[in-house]
Amino acid sequence: MRVVTLFAGALAVGLALLAGPARGATVLRLSFEELTGRSDAVVRGRVVGSTPKLNAAAGRISTFTVVEVIEAIKGAPGKRVTVRQPGGEVGGIGQAVAGAARFAPGEEVVLFLQRAPDDATVFHVLSMSAGKVRLEKRRDALRAVRDLDGIAFVDPPAAPRPARPAGAPAVQVVSSEDLGDAAEFLGRLRAAARAAMPAPAPAKKGARP
Repeated sequence: MRVVTLFAGALAVGLALLAGPARGATVLRLSFEELTGRSDAVVRGRVVGSTPKLNAAAGRISTFTVVEVIEAIKGAPGKRVTVRQPGGEVGGIGQAVAGAARFAPGEEVVLFLQRAPDDATVFHVLSMSAGKVRLEKRRDALRAVRDLDGIAFVDPPAAPRPARPAGAPAVQVVSSEDLGDAAEFLGRLRAAARAAMPAPAPAKKGARP
């Protein structure tokens, strides 16, 4: 199989992606509250399967992953969502995109999703692999874990952040994060989704309750 590795360069601002270093993609460091606020949908679900497809006109391969929704934490995406990710293998030719989220059938995930600008029926993962969290059992406890191979974090230019220790790099490479107890993590996201809901419009004067 011939594999072509692609480094994501200039994508839509919604992906929170910057030009990456040689190791892969660089994404803005966003809190989970910020990821929730920027997402069209946040879902907890289980991966059903993935299908790669070749766009011959564009010369690109995309992989479409179907996820059965267990809980819609934000938005109303339906019982299943289809997630489009760059890369995959078709006809013995593979394209690998550094930093793209990877899926395995049967895994339980939390996804921060935005609708694809060219196809309202599919989503893409916000902030690449930083927008995918696995829920897995470790020592009989369900944990939230994020795999970050292929990406590096950089602070948003205008965002106030705690001062870095002397000598600390501006771009931080992280391969994996244990985000703690899954129930607590999900509760945090539910609270963030409630906070992101628009305030109800004020009642018109003279209107009956």
